[in-house]
Amino acid sequence: SEQAQPHKVLALAFTNSAASELRAQLQRSVGSQADRVSVSTFHKLCLGLLRIHVDKLQPVLKYATGFLVYDDVAASQLVKRAYLEVAVMRQNGGKLPPGASIPTTLDKEEMREVRQVKATIGYLKNDGVEVDTCKHEVADVWRRYEELKQEANAIDYDDMLCLTLRLLEKQPDVAARYASRWSHIHVDEFQDTNKVQYAILRIIGRPHANLFVVGDADQSIYGWRGASQENTARIGDDFDLCAKSVRVP
Repeated sequence: SEQAQPHKVLALAFTNSAASELRAQLQRSVGSQADRVSVSTFHKLCLGLLRIHVDKLQPVLKYATGFLVYDDVAASQLVKRAYLEVAVMRQNGGKLPPGASIPTTLDKEEMREVRQVKATIGYLKNDGVEVDTCKHEVADVWRRYEELKQEANAIDYDDMLCLTLRLLEKQPDVAARYASRWSHIHVDEFQDTNKVQYAILRIIGRPHANLFVVGDADQSIYGWRGASQENTARIGDDFDLCAKSVRVP
């Protein structure tokens, strides 16, 4: 079999600690050659791509180089603002009147609903749903949330994946660049991949079809974030039966 060149290998994990352990395992196995392997989390990898290419999403999306990354607190506050503004818009024919008075406080039930809306938006995004075609009851708030993020040139945690997928789908030159950069891809804890992550893997990994995944369906912990067991079943077809799937006992 052909030997993989270290600099052509991409190894992906789900957390920073898991990526560090993966790096340590490589160093124990192959020594200094491990330093030439790209070891990353999915989100770190995608954030790096967006830092370089986010302007290619224009003019459809208004993100520019130097965008902010909102943490969960900032994202929650913005969803709350979107929720409140949509409530006012619904009372004014779907428009936000200039200088409109926007409430700033919510009661406990409304706060519970905002948290649920935020969780639903995150689930839909990780399930590959596009806001422009979303028919879910949270669609109006989600749409306003996206507008507010773009006005602030800010993305949230889920956008790292979703915007990267959109970038790779809409920009074949960018997709080809990264598909050629890595000839072999390893994914740890594959059972926790969601539909967006799998779609990214398919774009950058299918041209060479050297995909090695390790996973155990019984240990999936990211169902709330859209982890899909369908991904394991699809590997054979999507990667022309060239991928190896190892189930961890």
